[in-house]
Amino acid sequence: MNFGICLIAVAPLRREPNHQSEMVNQVLFGECMQIIGHQKDWYQVETLEDQYPGWIHKVQLTILTAEGFEKIVKDKRHVSKAAFSVATEERTGQPADQNKKQNLIISGGSSIYAGDDGSMCVAGKKFCFSDELICMEIKNRDAIPEFAKSFLSIPYIWGGRSAYGFDCSGFVQLVFKMAGFLIPRDAAAQANAGEQVHLLQESVPGDLVFFNNEEEIITHVGILLNNKLVIHAYGKVRIDHIDHQGIYNREQKKYSHHLRLIKRIA
Repeated sequence: MNFGICLIAVAPLRREPNHQSEMVNQVLFGECMQIIGHQKDWYQVETLEDQYPGWIHKVQLTILTAEGFEKIVKDKRHVSKAAFSVATEERTGQPADQNKKQNLIISGGSSIYAGDDGSMCVAGKKFCFSDELICMEIKNRDAIPEFAKSFLSIPYIWGGRSAYGFDCSGFVQLVFKMAGFLIPRDAAAQANAGEQVHLLQESVPGDLVFFNNEEEIITHVGILLNNKLVIHAYGKVRIDHIDHQGIYNREQKKYSHHLRLIKRIA
């Protein structure tokens, strides 16, 4: 069984094996995938964190054998804390006139299998990091609102789950990952996680709020900052007012989303 790892800032995961196909997800630096198929220059994969399927181009992943995969995951997994940070690849065996270091701007929430010195060694490459790393073995629910606010004004992108662009559920999933919680990728699946909170007045910061369309299908999710404010990806990552009816957009002077459900993941 072969595995792949993303060693670029972010890679699109597509519905079909071509560059014109819809981007259904993004794979961040350091995230691993199981390879389940192959077609010309494309690999069919499932992400290991949430078993999300898709196709990734061969130049956007590094193949690992089962032994190579086991070697890196023995180290504790961390995530990058800042919205953007620098991963520096240290290169050896390069000619004297070539740069022996290459910087990569990675998104918050990127996966880093760090050794005792804080560096990550994988596939013959060594990466060092400019900002604080957070161990994913430590859950920090209280940090969820602050992590969420670090991405304010990042643009909405369908299939996005990185500081380069988010959709609503990708934003929520990444923020929770930074706080040590692995939750499903899509809003409808996220709505099945955790415990229900029956009233907005009973909510606490970090609770999830879900919204449905006219067909009663959950189509949107956000994170409560308190019982009057929600942060969510809608055009961009933004903070709006919320009440028992839903999200009130002051710019549009109307409710943009209708509240369906409140859930608490702890």
